[in-house]
Amino acid sequence: MRWQLHSVRSRLTVMYTLAFTLLILIYSASIYYLYRKNILSDFDRKLRKDVETVEVFLENNNFKKLKSENLDSNNWLSEIWTIEGKRIYTSGNESDYFLGDLNSSCKEMGIPYECSSDRHASVRGLCLKSEAYPEQYIIRVARLTERYQGQLSSFLSLMLFGAPLVIFLAGAIGYLLARQVLSPISKISTKAKLISAERLSERLPIENKNDELGELAETFNKTFERLEKSFEQMRRFTSDTSHELRTPLAAIRSLGEVALRQPQTLQNYQETISNILEESTRLHQLCEGLLLLSRADSGTLSFNLKKEKLQSVVINALQMIEILAEEKDQIIKIEISDHLMVSIDQAFFRQAIVNLIDNAIKYSPVGSTIQVLAKDKNNKIFLSIKDNGPGIESHHHSKIFDRFYRIDSGRSRTVGGAGLGLAITAWIVHTHQGELKIKSDNNGSEFIIEIPASNTNSTN
Repeated sequence: MRWQLHSVRSRLTVMYTLAFTLLILIYSASIYYLYRKNILSDFDRKLRKDVETVEVFLENNNFKKLKSENLDSNNWLSEIWTIEGKRIYTSGNESDYFLGDLNSSCKEMGIPYECSSDRHASVRGLCLKSEAYPEQYIIRVARLTERYQGQLSSFLSLMLFGAPLVIFLAGAIGYLLARQVLSPISKISTKAKLISAERLSERLPIENKNDELGELAETFNKTFERLEKSFEQMRRFTSDTSHELRTPLAAIRSLGEVALRQPQTLQNYQETISNILEESTRLHQLCEGLLLLSRADSGTLSFNLKKEKLQSVVINALQMIEILAEEKDQIIKIEISDHLMVSIDQAFFRQAIVNLIDNAIKYSPVGSTIQVLAKDKNNKIFLSIKDNGPGIESHHHSKIFDRFYRIDSGRSRTVGGAGLGLAITAWIVHTHQGELKIKSDNNGSEFIIEIPASNTNSTN
């Protein structure tokens, strides 16, 4: 694959390599510091031991024996000075090792120091006072640092030559790790390119649901699922809307063409105009319903919630539709307590009640009774509209509130419905934080609105 710094894989590799390089540098510096400190501590212990060796002979006041012991070797040098600054003993030639002036080099007793001879030989020295009876002396010892400097140089060279190899290996491993980690993203990207409006049923591959990439793919899959449902709903909505609009428009056109085809009596013309007005009314109601649902989906509708008496709202809704019940000699029985209060938008909630009562009137037989009941329980109000119609089979209950859904194609057209009333009602109830349920059997259907109750008896 071509190396591109703008790719995530390349950036991860670079960041991983830089982070690893920083850690290697910090780790190497720490190891070098500890290693050098350990070597110097060991070196300084030898210097103190050298001082103790000189003190043994000094305490016996036997300088000749100290000289005869030939303590001077190729590794270290010793000197003895009086307090007044006079050197009274040296184990070697002064020109061999230059330890510096006593006053400048032995300012701080017991603290090792480093210096170089005229031959550029590095030495490390130590000065200590020693009380040898009956006088005090200053003992100065030194050792060549060539060996421990060589050890430090070898160690430093090993780290300097080994670090690039380790960093290179870290970069290679980082690249492989990034490639392994990001491989699911490549698969997701490849699969996502194949998903279009015509192939929303496709889903992204998920290798591990428990990691972040799995959660991301799962989120996209749920989004595609919602989009698929939305597209399917849009297609069905468009198809159903076209079908619903086509029917009244075709009826109006047919009635007009028949009326114009040949002369008609006044009564026939009046009947044709009446039928056209009826179809126009149905078309108007359909357009109003579609407009309301469209505004609801776009979120442009706002509710003006106020505390209202439920009894007053139901009676107001009944006054708008009771003439339809009178035409079928139906009785609407209301049993709602005067104290039940709800926080609602009166216009919208009244429309929901009108839709349910109108539905009950349409499907109930002539001379039947429709019951509108309400009760409160656990700070909720349950409003029930029960009819004596043919009932609705249970497998239709989950779809009855969908737009344009009909139990059968001819049933709703016979009573003039377009399949939007229950969908609008369900939306109004849900917007009021409520729930719309249905119970149905062969003796009729019961629609129940469950809505939170208001805890005050006064209206705004």
